[in-house]
Amino acid sequence: KDTDTYTLNEYKISQINFVSVPDKYILNYEDYTSDNFGSSDITIKLKLEPIYNDYIINKTYDDIYPEENAIFELINNDSNKLEGVYYTDSKGTFKLHLKYGNYTLNQLKGIEGYTLVSKNINNTHPNLNKNSFTINLNDEKIIHEETSNKINNEILNNDEEEKVDIIDHPYTQEIVSTGNNISLLLVLFLFTSIYLLNKKIIAI
Repeated sequence: KDTDTYTLNEYKISQINFVSVPDKYILNYEDYTSDNFGSSDITIKLKLEPIYNDYIINKTYDDIYPEENAIFELINNDSNKLEGVYYTDSKGTFKLHLKYGNYTLNQLKGIEGYTLVSKNINNTHPNLNKNSFTINLNDEKIIHEETSNKINNEILNNDEEEKVDIIDHPYTQEIVSTGNNISLLLVLFLFTSIYLLNKKIIAI
């Protein structure tokens, strides 16, 4: 029902508050004080209004630039129906006036080379302050798999070139090739010195 009638007898009324409201609706009424009542029989009519909330959608790309002429569709998730198609203005914004329910906002068209965004909207709570909710949406540049692979290959190739340069350097080759010989000569020198000392050829 849109209205119900209540009769209150033999009560001194100072204030009435209604706290029970069916889902999807909100009461449109004012608090009643004793100044409003002139008799013991009081009739109060209440109007139940469906819950509606307003949204401002801000669309940007690269985090800061407003995106003009982006196209969005709004799907009602409860009925799986298209509610409407929307276009962003020069400031990258558009407005929604939504009744109670769950929705999905899908971007259909944007700037070429950038991702398309999607947003779920849970509109099941009354907005008692009657303020507009703000939803900020942003997309980034698309990095194709081929481009990503090319960048990775360039990095790997650069690393390999650096390793080859180090190994192929003439000075490095000399160190690498003579490193084992130096260790062997050092051991032979020590043994020879000890032997000569024992033979008293080297005078101390």
